[in-house]
Amino acid sequence: MTPSTPIEPVLDVSGLGIGFGAASVVADVSLRIARGEMVALVGESGSGKSLTARAVMGLLPRGAAIAPGSRIDLGGEPIAGLPEPALRRLRGRRMAMIFQEPMSSLNPVYSIGAQLVEAMRAHQRIDRAAARARAAELLDEVGLPDPAATLGKYPHELSGGQRQRVMIAMALSNRPDLLIADEPTTALDVIVQAQILALLKDLQRRHAMAVLLISHDLTVVRRHADRVHVMQHGRIVEAGETAAVFATPQHPYTQMLLAAEPAACADAGPVGDTLVAVHDLEIRYAARASGWRRRPAPMIPAVAGAEFTVGRGEAVGIVGESGSGKTSLGLAVMRLIASQGSISFDGARLDGRDRRAMLPFRRRMQIVLQDPFASLNPRLSVRQVVEEGLIVNAIGTSAADRLARVRAALSDAGLGEAVMGDILSRFPHEFSGGQRQRLSIARALAVEPEFLLLDEPTSALDLSVQAQILALLQRLQRERGLSYLFISHDLKVVRALCQRIIVMQGGRIVESGPAADILANPQTPYAARLIRAAFDLAA
Repeated sequence: MTPSTPIEPVLDVSGLGIGFGAASVVADVSLRIARGEMVALVGESGSGKSLTARAVMGLLPRGAAIAPGSRIDLGGEPIAGLPEPALRRLRGRRMAMIFQEPMSSLNPVYSIGAQLVEAMRAHQRIDRAAARARAAELLDEVGLPDPAATLGKYPHELSGGQRQRVMIAMALSNRPDLLIADEPTTALDVIVQAQILALLKDLQRRHAMAVLLISHDLTVVRRHADRVHVMQHGRIVEAGETAAVFATPQHPYTQMLLAAEPAACADAGPVGDTLVAVHDLEIRYAARASGWRRRPAPMIPAVAGAEFTVGRGEAVGIVGESGSGKTSLGLAVMRLIASQGSISFDGARLDGRDRRAMLPFRRRMQIVLQDPFASLNPRLSVRQVVEEGLIVNAIGTSAADRLARVRAALSDAGLGEAVMGDILSRFPHEFSGGQRQRLSIARALAVEPEFLLLDEPTSALDLSVQAQILALLQRLQRERGLSYLFISHDLKVVRALCQRIIVMQGGRIVESGPAADILANPQTPYAARLIRAAFDLAA
């Protein structure tokens, strides 16, 4: 299907402009989506993708306005500038939207069934019993097990993938003509991501919906979209059939995006002696106690029988589905959660040490978390954020010496004065996501560690920023001989950074070995399924 297809499009956007006061942030955007077609909108954060989608839905943030002359037609009818009551009648019935984080979109105090029933009764003349029966059918259609039981559950009782399936069911409840999916799989592991996207594609075909897919994952776009529009600085710089755009990109920005995808395998550099050794590690969590007598809650195993090592200068990746125990294993190695078994660092046993006994090791073992905005104290300036670890660990002979160390760490993380100017007095909220992640890395580097635990440090970043962070980590590993334990659901990133891979399923290590061997010739069906979901365009 091509843009010249003589079929009346479900969505026809032409000359769309969006501004905040006098500032224009989206300009001259045009796109058409026919029935049964999936069109992707790609670009970096801030390029205007989500604003474009929200303009279609009439959900622009406060202060934003559609520019005069913009046209948005839904099924041949102009909807730009419609009053809110008219737009409310269209949302959910003729057009629906799936957002990136379903936990933020679902009401935590209402059951899944109540929310689905409400969505249907808002747009259809249907009684509550019929709506509930239809809700169960929808949950079955999107592949949720035991739909009747799921109706009575609350959002927090479901996994991320299950919540996203509920959001899809809600979006489909009134059989809309247009479905907008805004980064619907960003926070999901590769297997659940593949399942959700295959489900969307199947539902799109069965119900002949028009789908606008917003994503920064080019593999997802290449696999599922019929056509692709590339946005940069609020404008569409390239558009066409997906296969053609990926095969021969014409615009330098599109070429840059495609080149930023992690492709090469990590260099198998020299690995020193063992720095971290884990033997027969077990982690258990207490289940929620129930009943008026409050009997002791049973212990639920999260990780069992884990064994692995990390050498000096080596990067080891941990991969697996959500809930497989990756993060729990990493936190146990850092002695941030209780565990049983043996954990050694540079020959010294860590298991059994209390907080005070762990203090000498905190300087040598640092952690970088997935969301830097949540892990950085918003009340501290950049200098205070980075200097805090130096003060706690009594590093530096004076305030001037500590300041020099702060500047050196910022420079090593790519935030030096030559690049950013003097940023010491600025605060975390004044930086982009990639810059905040660099700030988290600078904070860890300041105390000169030997080992870094990196928990999904690039999952929320654009491809170009992700490539910059990976290049930074590779450079630091070469220059400082750092060892990494890298937790990720993105196997492309793991392939680019890690020399060895550990595959986890259900709290157990099911396969481990050199990254090249596992990626080329996985020995377990589960590892093969992970790799196929991450790399196989036909999956």
